[in-house]
Amino acid sequence: MSKYKSISLLLLIFIIYDASAALIENDDPIFGSSAITFDTTTDLYWLDISLTTNLSYEFISSEFGAGGIYNGYRYATEEEVFSLYSSADIPDTSGTLTLQNVSSVFSLISLIGRSDKTGFPEVYGITASTASFNRSVLRKIENDLVCSTLSDTVLCSMGYRVGVRDYISSNAANEEVGSWLVKDVKVVPIPPSIFLLISGLIVLKITGSKRH
Repeated sequence: MSKYKSISLLLLIFIIYDASAALIENDDPIFGSSAITFDTTTDLYWLDISLTTNLSYEFISSEFGAGGIYNGYRYATEEEVFSLYSSADIPDTSGTLTLQNVSSVFSLISLIGRSDKTGFPEVYGITASTASFNRSVLRKIENDLVCSTLSDTVLCSMGYRVGVRDYISSNAANEEVGSWLVKDVKVVPIPPSIFLLISGLIVLKITGSKRH
């Protein structure tokens, strides 16, 4: 094997390894095709949020046990929701309206679904956090117009706020509000050092066999 082929093989291995950190769409035996998204950085399965709309925090919580609709799932913490944003490479999760979020938000919503039904997609999701007066905490992805003036002409484009905090009554259901539900996955990761060692040995083996 030539030096250039060896380098190309190593680069391909590195690319495959890096791709393992992506969000991966999966099927679910109960909820069907493309119903869950696996985040390899946190080892969490995320249920499509459109499968939880118009159901209250209290109702969904009652369905987590054996025989329940959402058996095996739980509410994601606010921190886990932000980890999902990070895995989706969303640039700004401070709740600031920006055009920079649009591409990453669309990619994420194509995986985890939307809670609203019409217009530009939005996600209003209930988290594990609760607040006073029997309220549950939402973390939202919402859109609005970003406008600027150029030569007395107002130009507007759709932008996104990500990470907005809001509240809903824990016993209230809303047709445009879903829930951030996750399932823990027990995965034994391969340490990067071991992965690189194995990759190097593979290349050396192939190179050596070609020389003989």
